[in-house]
Amino acid sequence: MPETTEQLRKSTLRNQLPLVLFIFGIVFVVFVLIVPGLRTIVFGIAESGPLGSFVTGMLYAIGFTAPLATAMVVDAAQVTPPWVLALIGGLGAMMYDLLILAFVRRTTKQPLFEKVRERFLGRRSITWTLTGIGAIVIASPLPDELGSGLLGLSNLPQKYFIPLAFVLNGLGIFVIASIAA
Repeated sequence: MPETTEQLRKSTLRNQLPLVLFIFGIVFVVFVLIVPGLRTIVFGIAESGPLGSFVTGMLYAIGFTAPLATAMVVDAAQVTPPWVLALIGGLGAMMYDLLILAFVRRTTKQPLFEKVRERFLGRRSITWTLTGIGAIVIASPLPDELGSGLLGLSNLPQKYFIPLAFVLNGLGIFVIASIAA
């Protein structure tokens, strides 16, 4: 059944959301580095309670803002208990990882990826390896796009991905905050 122009437009916008968020992260880091006084504002966000912890967690999961978010976690750990940063920041990071997972799954449904997936990713050892590497990447301050992508390729069901991403991101934030506190 042919798609209408409106359906095609909505589908295109939905597919581009992770890319838009990725570009937003790049622009955000540039502004933090260029605009005087913005550093104070950014670190003020990290120290502004639950909403600041949530935003810091989202930034922790984005590749280009992960170093900035790590510094924000270190700064926020001076005024916020590490477990609070881990719980709320882990939730923010998990939300971003969920967007990346959806993007990877939508992209790899194309015929070319289906053939690659059938040929190489059908083996259990490869699936478990991708899951393990993806989990390590998500727990670390490395870009979660890579970790979420690997977990998306491994066909890990979303009902397992959500708690896994939350716990791993929360654990990574907790370790950083605990060391800094």
